[in-house]
Amino acid sequence: MLKCASKIPHENRRIYYFELLKSQACCLDSGLLSIGKDMWLTLKQHYFSEVLTSYIAKHKKLVNRLILSFAYAFIFASSFSIFISNLGFWFLIALWLYKKYISDDTFNFAADKPYPLYLPILSFMAIHVFSWFISPDLWNSVCSSSNLLNMLIFFAVIDLHEYLPDIKKVSFVLLVTNIMILLLIPLVLLLKLTNNLYFCEYNDWAVNFKGFFSVHITYGTYLVMTVLLNLSVAYHCYSNNKAFQRTIYLLCALLCFSIALTSSRSAWLALTFSLLVFFSIIKRSKYVFVTLFIIVTAFITINYFNLNCGFVDNFKNRFQQAVSGNSNGRGHIWNVGCRIIMDNPILGVGGGGLKHYFPLYDKHSIYSSTTHLHNLLLNIWAELGVLGLIVFSWLLISMFKMSIDLYKNCKKPEARASALAVILMTYALFVIGFTEYNFCKVEISRLFWFVVGYAGFNYLNNVKASCEKNNTVLFNN
Repeated sequence: MLKCASKIPHENRRIYYFELLKSQACCLDSGLLSIGKDMWLTLKQHYFSEVLTSYIAKHKKLVNRLILSFAYAFIFASSFSIFISNLGFWFLIALWLYKKYISDDTFNFAADKPYPLYLPILSFMAIHVFSWFISPDLWNSVCSSSNLLNMLIFFAVIDLHEYLPDIKKVSFVLLVTNIMILLLIPLVLLLKLTNNLYFCEYNDWAVNFKGFFSVHITYGTYLVMTVLLNLSVAYHCYSNNKAFQRTIYLLCALLCFSIALTSSRSAWLALTFSLLVFFSIIKRSKYVFVTLFIIVTAFITINYFNLNCGFVDNFKNRFQQAVSGNSNGRGHIWNVGCRIIMDNPILGVGGGGLKHYFPLYDKHSIYSSTTHLHNLLLNIWAELGVLGLIVFSWLLISMFKMSIDLYKNCKKPEARASALAVILMTYALFVIGFTEYNFCKVEISRLFWFVVGYAGFNYLNNVKASCEKNNTVLFNN
């Protein structure tokens, strides 16, 4: 290099040395950059990835624990505190969405999902959203669609099933909580706590026992669902532990006493028919007539001696009104509802639209402030139109089909218990739906879709997976 420089004229050597130093510096700089880049990639690959992976693993573990905690809060508090239950429910939904975000899991409603329910539920939700824009009050329509939002728990349970308490724990928590509420009656009366916060609900327990619910009829429906869920779980999951199974049956009998205290005729009627279906499914026909006799006798006896309720007089008056065609109350509300349907048969009045339309059709009646028609099918037809009624019927049929397939084709006790519970609860809600719009009740619809989510998960991972496996084997052969 110096020899080459000696041949360069003296006046140009300074420029030459400058360019030489510049080129060497560039080489050194690029070399250092290359080394630095390799070191960074190595550091990132071996150190930061481990730290990041460890952090994400711990983070997911924390999220899973929170999911379990809020699920228990939602289930446990649904019997006595709507605030705590709402807190648990919405945090559970938020954690489900967050978990899908951090795991890069997308919403995929393709063939790998339980088809018998996904499409009807999504269609029913879509019709609800469409009905918002038909309603004269958009904001009120959105706020009144609680049953639409409660369906989210169905999808959450399917995705989060492994992090949630199993159906045996869910049923037992519901059973024990409501038994404790019943046993609090003598204690509250003895200590004279009926004027304190929650316990003020016990003031009229002898007329209409409603636990900590705002309406005794809603509590009666809630208790019916709790009893049917526990009967299904006890029969299938505790068949090897007869002593514990009989204990569950005894506690369910105590809850039947609670149902009688609610004086809810629709709840008691739904329980009676659902038990007949239960004994028919498990092939215990010898218990059918005995159960029917005990239930009817107990209900009439409890309400007859409950003089404040006026059960006999109330029943006689309603029967005479129905025969004479001058029925008031629900009969009057149904009559007005039918007029609304006749004027809006196709699209309905929109979700929550009855609050606006009912006073227009019934201006001078004491029922003019009615917000629903006290009938499940009439209410859906009036608000969502005939298309909404068709989709809801499709949803009910699909639910029954999925549950029956799961019950027949799966041998796992938990799966069969969830399927039987969905069959009985759907049947009970349909019976109660003749006199109540029970799907608009937050406590009812959330618990219902929670249990349906368990059945949907078991169907997806047992029946549908087994069918796909068999089809694959046949195709390969």
